[in-house]
Amino acid sequence: MSTDCTEQLAAQVRDARVSGDTLAICGAGSKPWRNQLTGVRLNMLEHSGVVAYDPSELVIVVRAGTTLVELDRLLAEQGQMLAAEPPSFGDASTVGGAIALGWSGSRRPFGGALRDAVLGIRMINGLGEVLSFGGQVMKNVAGFDVARLMTGSLGHLGVILEASLRVVPMPPAEVTLRLECDSAEAAVLRVRAALQEGAPVTGASYCAGVQRVRLAGHGTTLAILCQQWQAQQEDNSFWEQLRRVQAPAGFPAASVDDWNGQLQWRFTEDGNIARQALGRAPVELAQGLDFSNADPTLAALQEQLRVAFDPHAIFEQTR
Repeated sequence: MSTDCTEQLAAQVRDARVSGDTLAICGAGSKPWRNQLTGVRLNMLEHSGVVAYDPSELVIVVRAGTTLVELDRLLAEQGQMLAAEPPSFGDASTVGGAIALGWSGSRRPFGGALRDAVLGIRMINGLGEVLSFGGQVMKNVAGFDVARLMTGSLGHLGVILEASLRVVPMPPAEVTLRLECDSAEAAVLRVRAALQEGAPVTGASYCAGVQRVRLAGHGTTLAILCQQWQAQQEDNSFWEQLRRVQAPAGFPAASVDDWNGQLQWRFTEDGNIARQALGRAPVELAQGLDFSNADPTLAALQEQLRVAFDPHAIFEQTR
């Protein structure tokens, strides 16, 4: 189903500016900390559907209320996918929510972050104005790259209406290798050496003495690599569990603190929840940073940006 609710959403923002209400930008409500918001709901679920998609151009434009499940299905029909594997908090999780959150998945160190896939954004600022930034090609940025700035903004800067996303071809096949490993340091060195040799690594994790490495390629190539690694093979469900923010079998039952609430599993580039152990390859579950300890210069810059986009503080803050 495709529905454009731009005018209704912009009108609600303008009404809130007049009334003094704060707005809580809500999609499926799949992320647990969103239940703590108290502002008037700005419901994005009905604003959904594909705006444009030409598989030959490797770009898709979708509205914010489109679910990640629907996006994955549509791309898979054309043998394509998002490289970053953004985490999904259930089947109702939306594209707009994923971009606002800005988290990337296990493929991030090898295929790029979600921010790298965002080529353009259409949004509503705190004045109720509909603005467009970026476009549908990689080199289409003049001045501030607002499209990528919206990635991870948590709704502080405005309402994401639609996004132009770069997609990539799905690999012909993938296998997951399970290896015993004494430490995170050894896991990092093993994957680093594999990358230097040109191994097609698309995912790597380390936890509790077990390292998992995902390799992509054609069947013959993967068979040769599996023989060289002399490792036990697993199905690829491990990575899907991680993407769905679930505890895969064999992982310890631990909780990790984020400033937004209690979560168990997260893979991201900034170290807030699960840090990449001693490098940019394997990922190890780790205690997150307290947002109150963030760099004060960065915090001040973020506040200046928020005031520029939302001068009347219409959008409810989640941090």
